[in-house]
This record gives sequence, C-alpha cells and structure tokens, in this order.
Amino acid sequence: MRKKSIFLFFFVTMLIISFMTKKSDGNGSSERKSDGVTLTLNLSKGKMYQMTISVVSDAEMVTNKTDVTESEMKSMNGQKTTVHTTGTMGYDFEIKDILQNGNFLIRTTRKNLKMSQSFGGVSFEYDSETGKSSGMNQNMTDYIKKTIGQWIETELDKNSKIISSISSDPSLSNPMDDVASVFSGNKVKVGDSWVTDRDANIKSMTGILIATVKTNFKLVSLKDGVAELSFDGNYQIKEAAEGTKLSGLQSGKTKIDMATGLPKEIIMDQEFDIVGMNKNGVALPTKMKNKITIEIK
Repeated sequence: MRKKSIFLFFFVTMLIISFMTKKSDGNGSSERKSDGVTLTLNLSKGKMYQMTISVVSDAEMVTNKTDVTESEMKSMNGQKTTVHTTGTMGYDFEIKDILQNGNFLIRTTRKNLKMSQSFGGVSFEYDSETGKSSGMNQNMTDYIKKTIGQWIETELDKNSKIISSISSDPSLSNPMDDVASVFSGNKVKVGDSWVTDRDANIKSMTGILIATVKTNFKLVSLKDGVAELSFDGNYQIKEAAEGTKLSGLQSGKTKIDMATGLPKEIIMDQEFDIVGMNKNGVALPTKMKNKITIEIK
C-alpha cells in the first residue's frame, strides 16, 4: 500500500503543480476615450514584482484491478480515493527586457513552495523555506527541491499573448499560462465581452499534454485605475500521450492594474475530468476541483 500511496501522491502532485501550474511602471496601458478603453501591457525594463500562486485542490481517483498488485486489488479494486491538497508557490517576477518588436520578456523564478496533501489516512508535507518534509519519499523531495531557483523566460506581446518561452528546467510548468491571453486589442466598455484562446502545457505522469483553453472575458468595472474582469472558459485536449484524456471548465474574476496591464489578483475555480496513465499504461480516471488565487505585487 505504501508504494501505491507514493504513486498516487506523485501523480496528483504533478497535476496540481502544473495547474498552479489555472501586472509595473509605465506611461499607462489604457487608452481612455468616450467610446471605450484599450487594455494592453505597458511594462518597464528591470522592474521586479513578487508573484504568489495559492491552490486548494480536491481530486477523486478511481482505482481498477489492473492498476495495483494482486494483493492490493482485494482492498482497492473499484474504490475511490479522495486526495486533498493545499499549496503555495512564490516567484520573482522580473521584466527582463523590452524587445525590438515591442514585446516584453518576463522571467519568473521559483523561490519557494509549500504544500500538504492527504488521502486514505496518509499525509505528506513539504516547505522549501523551513526544509520541513514528512511522509514523502526521497525522490519526490529531491524533485521539489530541484525546482527552487529554476526560471522560465516568457515573451508576451502587448495583448499578453504568449509568443515563446524557454526554461532552465523543462519539467517546470509556466506560471504565466494563467495570466496570459487576456486582452482583445480592441476598445471595450463596461459590459463588453470578448473571447481569447491559448495553448496550455500541462505536466502529467506520461509527459506534457497540450490543452487548448478558450476563455470568455467581460469588463465588469473601471474604478481607481483598476479594470475588473469576469471570465469563464474550457479546456480541451490538443496533444497528449495515447490514452490520456482531459476536459475542464474554469471561471473567476481578475483585477487588472490599468497602468501596466498586469493582474493585481486572479481568483478562479476549475473543474477537470482527467484520465492519466500509470507506468504500466493503465488508466487512472480522476475528477479534480481547484480553487486558485494568483497575486502580483
């Protein structure tokens, strides 16, 4: 059972970190006119921010008889395993450069991670700042430690669309995925709606899967230099290993600093249906609900 618990922990943890794995000085990123406002990024090279991503997640996994050893089948066959996870990740968020094409190069460097997880009477904890670790095997502890200090550089255009990215560690999920592709590029008034789409790279036990994320945004209010947007959207799988499936919904609100175009806060709810594969190629159906809060200060 211990081996099974570690596998479940690693499978769900990879997904949750990926979904966590679910803004600067300038001359002003909004053009105010009687017929609307244009929201864009307007960032200053060298400016540094702090980005925090917090998540509360509940996942329900269904085991099947070919998923575990024969002795484990008798007690786990067809049973549901509920996994509860809380976690917080902190990043240095640096405006590294303004490129010749006018796009922005942003470097996010992971500086800390704290998480706890429990299921079936088993619990795991990790805190990179205190070094506290309990219930985890050494491989998982080493993997998480390795991610601290790793960075991703992301090129964004003025409408916050991701153009490209490079990473010091290919296993990292890009924290910019959930703060990008917000603006329409057009003037909008309170009450107006628009649609954006992007590709999200999601890490799983079978490697990276790519999902298309289509999001409907609505401008709710403009007040005190802050644009509040509501949004809802869906995830559909685009590329993945054979047998891996994913679909999902998300909704929430974001507060945009109109001077820079960066989000001051994003609060979102996500629901996913996932079929992942274990190392033997056997499906692990999972339902997951996430509550994610992102802040950039």
